[in-house]
Amino acid sequence: MANTLISYQSANLLTKLEQPFASKRENERSAYKSTVLTLCACVVGIGAVFASLHLPALVDSAALIFLPLAAGLWVLAWRKWEFGVQALLVIVIVEGAIRKWFLPSYAELVYFYKDGLMCAIIIGYLAQRCKPPFIIKRQIKLFSGVVGAFALYAFAVVANPRAPHLWASLFGIKAYYLYMPLIFIVPRMFTTKEKLIAFLRWYLIIALAVAAIGVWQFMDGNPGSTLNRYAWNDAAGSASDIAVFADSEGSFYVRVTSTFSFISGLTVYLPTVFALLLGLTSLRSTRTLPLGIRWLYYVVMGATVISAFMSGSRSVIINLLIITLVFYAFTSMKDALHRLRQFAVAAVLVYLALVTVSPQAVEGLYHRAFGGEAQIEEGHARIVEVFSFPFNEAAYAGALGYGIGATQNSIPALMRRLGLTHTGEQIPIPVESETSRVMLELGVVGFLLYTLLRLSILIVLWQACVMIRDREHKTLAVAAFAAMIFPLIAGGAVVVHTQNVYQWFLIGTVFALLNADKLSSRALAAEESTLRQTWPVMRPLPAPVESIE
Repeated sequence: MANTLISYQSANLLTKLEQPFASKRENERSAYKSTVLTLCACVVGIGAVFASLHLPALVDSAALIFLPLAAGLWVLAWRKWEFGVQALLVIVIVEGAIRKWFLPSYAELVYFYKDGLMCAIIIGYLAQRCKPPFIIKRQIKLFSGVVGAFALYAFAVVANPRAPHLWASLFGIKAYYLYMPLIFIVPRMFTTKEKLIAFLRWYLIIALAVAAIGVWQFMDGNPGSTLNRYAWNDAAGSASDIAVFADSEGSFYVRVTSTFSFISGLTVYLPTVFALLLGLTSLRSTRTLPLGIRWLYYVVMGATVISAFMSGSRSVIINLLIITLVFYAFTSMKDALHRLRQFAVAAVLVYLALVTVSPQAVEGLYHRAFGGEAQIEEGHARIVEVFSFPFNEAAYAGALGYGIGATQNSIPALMRRLGLTHTGEQIPIPVESETSRVMLELGVVGFLLYTLLRLSILIVLWQACVMIRDREHKTLAVAAFAAMIFPLIAGGAVVVHTQNVYQWFLIGTVFALLNADKLSSRALAAEESTLRQTWPVMRPLPAPVESIE
């Protein structure tokens, strides 16, 4: 009996010792498989873009290829909403490429495709009865209250008589609220950090294809080429409006858009990928991966920075700097040596890439920001506009505004397609920034509520990062939080649909990590309680009996 007990204990101990090694092998195998598949998909995607530019017949038949794929994705998103969320995040990246190069005649319909996909995700999510637990409702009570107050106001002003049309107001509700459910869906999708890490490992590699197409556009340099076109619609303008920037010698370069419809989409995507890469490469589990995969992540990070310079956007560079400072300031310094090595490797790769691949982009962006007094004043005016209250727009908007959705770029085309007549008041002043649009759409009351919503998001995300105990959970949460700071301050989610999706996804990611951390702590506490109840009570051995001789 004693021998049997000893054998059982030895086998149990051996199993526990083997678990980390088996987990490491499985981790490497899974990472290698997802990396190879994603790289193959990137090559196929770049090849498809090349074929669409040189084979017009392919563009003519593209609808026959994409239509069944689009319908199939809707069905899969309804049946498996977790898959639908991942598909949605991929569609956000490739949507612009489809609109520009594969289905230019259906650009407006493609624009609305992801909205239908999100609806399918919501239906599938609500239809599922048994969902993973969401146990952080108390921690986000403030945020939920602000969201509820803003939702009540937004739905109340749908019938605003000054609005262009009731359908326009419903479209405005879509712009503000359709993707907001991601903050509750994502936590039930990534119930453990391992699930989130597995997703990020393949998703972030897609940035290589995005960067490659961006370099291709920059090297092409022709604003009138099909490669550098935008996804034009009725309100977008003409091909002569392709954005360029110049260096000090007067040489002009195209501001790349890569797979996105316009520059705004790319300028949202790049900082998001950069922040998540910082988080991913800082994890202990990433350090156990093969050296080639780890270097691949650093290459993706460098490619992201190169694309940022080629976009000619000053805000992207500022955002990257903010993300870097926030991430390294608020993550654990227990691995300071690793963090320093990580930063040094990334900096060297970025420097070499910028010097060898795109020195013109660096000089052009510098000239655009500091090339003269006019450029400096224009940049200063943009910064002031972000933090200033839109008094001029408030005088026109009044308390309730011109109706939710009234300033959306797609409203004129939508009303024209549906044969609707403008029944409200015309907005008498031009609009550009998000603050102006929100003020004109929602009025002073709605503008203050929307500003309160953005501030509450920043507060609750910071609180969530502080409450997370596990180091790796916290690292990823801080990375997602860092990616949200600049967009929430500068705005843009109402107008830029790419930012709209990523904003609510990143908020959901932070909540998912907090939820997973709480679930992990609860499971650990339950396991310890079970062990205390089932572990046999150790009794002292009887004292040895002395022999009497």
